[in-house]
Amino acid sequence: MNKKILLTGADGQLGQSILRESSKFPSFTFIPTDQHNLDITNPQEVSNELDKIKPDYIINTAAYTNVDGAESDYDTALTINSTAVNNLAVECKKRGIFLVHYSTDYVFSGEKKGPYYIHDKCTPLNIYGKTKWLGEQAIVSVNPNALIIRTSWIFSIFNTNFVKTMINLASKKEELSIIKDQIGQPTSAHDLASFTLNFLFQNQPTGLDTIHFSNKGICSWHEFASEIIYQSYNLHIVQKKPLINAVTSEEYPQKATRPKNSVLDISDTEARFNVNIRNWKDALNDVLILISNAKQETIDG
Repeated sequence: MNKKILLTGADGQLGQSILRESSKFPSFTFIPTDQHNLDITNPQEVSNELDKIKPDYIINTAAYTNVDGAESDYDTALTINSTAVNNLAVECKKRGIFLVHYSTDYVFSGEKKGPYYIHDKCTPLNIYGKTKWLGEQAIVSVNPNALIIRTSWIFSIFNTNFVKTMINLASKKEELSIIKDQIGQPTSAHDLASFTLNFLFQNQPTGLDTIHFSNKGICSWHEFASEIIYQSYNLHIVQKKPLINAVTSEEYPQKATRPKNSVLDISDTEARFNVNIRNWKDALNDVLILISNAKQETIDG
């Protein structure tokens, strides 16, 4: 039976990645929306849209993700990351719609020595993390049928992200200074999109749950950048390899304080859903091949 999925934030990295995967799921009908045709911060507009579409699922990829920008724009970050999430949760509860919502590794303080588990205490260090945590709490308070997926360090072929920024900088600079004392796990938006749609396809989801999803393998931002440049050079995406200096968080101050350790434990996700999540380096290679192919098409075209 055909199921309708209302997708919010369809113009973002994850939203576009979900739409890219959508052709593999012919039993799903996707209704993509973004801020231009659905204002999820407006509860009446959300209600009217759901009356019209009557979706079985909502996948909410809409978010305020400018970590540094949030420090001086708390109201906007809160409205998108929490108030709008509450609006969706209330309507999903009322109508029996299953909600998939994404959160972040930045809900954690980074003071823990090992990976963060689902039920570890959330004490975010910055405004972005705080508003995402408030969004999680809004869902828990309303208690619709929902899956909250915490993820980290997202990259893809779409929009602006760390991978594409490093490629861009490599073509312009002889040296880069990248932080070495913040560790986490990069996540391919394409892998996360595939996991999400397979979850909805294979299950009849009910209840409220929180899980962690990232690719396997721990690295610092410096190690991540080094691998991006190494693979990009081998794929002829960049023509030269800049010197990548490793610096501390103190040497490279940013508006928002980041956790030193935001590694998410994904073993529970693998066990419960019988999935084998691949290493971030392999996922990165796939994304870089797509970027390389797109670059070649531009040259040939």
